[in-house]
Amino acid sequence: MHEIQQLANAACPLPFGVLGPRWVKNALSISVWLPGAKQVSVFEHSTNKALGTLNQVSNSAMFSIELKDVAADLVYGLEVTTA
Repeated sequence: MHEIQQLANAACPLPFGVLGPRWVKNALSISVWLPGAKQVSVFEHSTNKALGTLNQVSNSAMFSIELKDVAADLVYGLEVTTA
């Protein structure tokens, strides 16, 4: 929660330590900060295959998902709904 407050106040000293893609155990964790977003989905870029919907964290502008069974070199895109 502390990191969310820092991000909201533009005071996070290492935002990319919190945001973006990173491997956690055997899953690709993706976290994004998207003020005004209502829903965020992730898809495989080369095939447009839907991979999942990110969960909103603590009613903030942060959304995250953990993807299992994806390639280490996955190129993904995000679909953002704002209204």
